Amino acid sequence: MSPVPHDLPISIPGSIPFFTVLLVVGFVLHIVFVLLTVSGAVMSVVTEGVGHAKKDGRYLELAQRVLTATSVNKSLAVVLGVAPLLLVGVLYTRFFYPPTVILGGTWLSVIWLLILGFLLLYAYKFSWERLQARPGVHLLLGVLGTIPFLIVPMIFVVVMGLMRRPDLWVQTHSFVQAMFYPTVWPRYLHFIAATVVFGGLLPIWVAWWQERKASRPGAGATGIAPGAAEAGSETAAAAEVRAGGVLEGSMDSRWATAYGLRWTGIALLIQVALGLVVLFTMPGSVRGYFLGGSAFSTLVFAVGAAAVAAALGVVYVARRHPSPGRVLRNLGIALFVVVLAMATVRLQIRDVEIAPYTATSQASGQTAGP
Repeated sequence: MSPVPHDLPISIPGSIPFFTVLLVVGFVLHIVFVLLTVSGAVMSVVTEGVGHAKKDGRYLELAQRVLTATSVNKSLAVVLGVAPLLLVGVLYTRFFYPPTVILGGTWLSVIWLLILGFLLLYAYKFSWERLQARPGVHLLLGVLGTIPFLIVPMIFVVVMGLMRRPDLWVQTHSFVQAMFYPTVWPRYLHFIAATVVFGGLLPIWVAWWQERKASRPGAGATGIAPGAAEAGSETAAAAEVRAGGVLEGSMDSRWATAYGLRWTGIALLIQVALGLVVLFTMPGSVRGYFLGGSAFSTLVFAVGAAAVAAALGVVYVARRHPSPGRVLRNLGIALFVVVLAMATVRLQIRDVEIAPYTATSQASGQTAGP
């Protein structure tokens, strides 16, 4: 017998195609800010650590600015996550709720993990100047604040993966057990690589914003020429760090853009490799849909792959001409297309995997869900 509940005679309250489009759009908006939030937290900690290690004020200033943007992004990520979560519950009622019950304690821990992460990141942000004389303590706050934002995506990967595999429900007894099902870690690492890809946009955005402010009438330049930054940053930064402050004006826009491009370029290559692992760990019947079995699925998959290639092309060209405004626009468009294509592919994978159980339930008279 199918483990999928068949005693829920509830019709979907509206048009399935309409709700499906809303789900894809809502998920794209949500996941973009999730990627920026996770990557912003990680990048702030890593960049501050590099700044202290190199005694280079540019890294310290950039880390602080990225963290400020992350404070906004995390709020938007949470707010924009409500709609897609509700739509998944409506469209996939019988498939979504059983895994959340099976892993109930872990699923509910998402709430306190997010609260803990928010509080620690606020402490990390607002203690920046006060704890610069004690960088180890300040970095520890950042690391502790980042950990919850790395755990929560794993919980979602496990639950959303388990909802597509009703055959595993009966034998799943713990979250740790579910973590080591074959497709979980490739998908999770693929997500983490995506966060790093989007994280590269943050220094580029900071550089673009700095140039925009400097170009306003009456505004003083906030950056300095690349050569001057290279020549004087180390000694000045070291003195400023010892004094417990942050070296203002030590970061030039070309350097920040190049720094962001390094994060994005390397992470894109890693994500391509992980994407192939994800593809070939899928069941053959599912993988076939994206390799010629379905014209629409193959087209969407090809569009996503082409957008990844375009993003790599933007990174390569921008290394020689790192204009933050142009790079931010071109790279942002390419990565948005990637996310839109992957969100559509993700929905198709889910529908293909649950199709056998849907057919069984419909034969039994079930009307709720797909």
